[in-house]
Amino acid sequence: MVYSVTVTQLIEKMDLKNHTPEIDTDKILIQDPGMNRPSVHFGGFFEHFDAGRIQICGNVEHAYVAAMHTEEENKRIMDEFFSYKPPCLIFCRGLEPYPFIIEMAKKHGVPVLTMRSHLHLYMRWTDGCMWSWLQEYRCMRFLSMYTARAY
Repeated sequence: MVYSVTVTQLIEKMDLKNHTPEIDTDKILIQDPGMNRPSVHFGGFFEHFDAGRIQICGNVEHAYVAAMHTEEENKRIMDEFFSYKPPCLIFCRGLEPYPFIIEMAKKHGVPVLTMRSHLHLYMRWTDGCMWSWLQEYRCMRFLSMYTARAY
């Protein structure tokens, strides 16, 4: 049994702004509590990309995207990035995602979110939060299996 939480639960628990409300986040599951900062992937390198993780963008990734490529190159890279279907892409510090990022995310059905706080606070809190959510689901599943067998 794979344990997961939905992106909707993450949005609600973390009070995240959703830039792609037309995407049904109730149907997108987060099964890996880890996070990834996609700087290297935003450069177009996708070997060993762990797309099952939440993707987190801070100042570095945001500035890199703006400075390193033409808009056409960025669209091509983002198209490939989102084709791997990560559960979501989160921008920290209230950073606004560029329009081409939202465009490519919508094309592939990947939510783009923004949070107000700093990346390190989010990562520290979410690591514990995600593990506790998954543990909670594991416990509930175990208890339901145990009680079903006991009676």
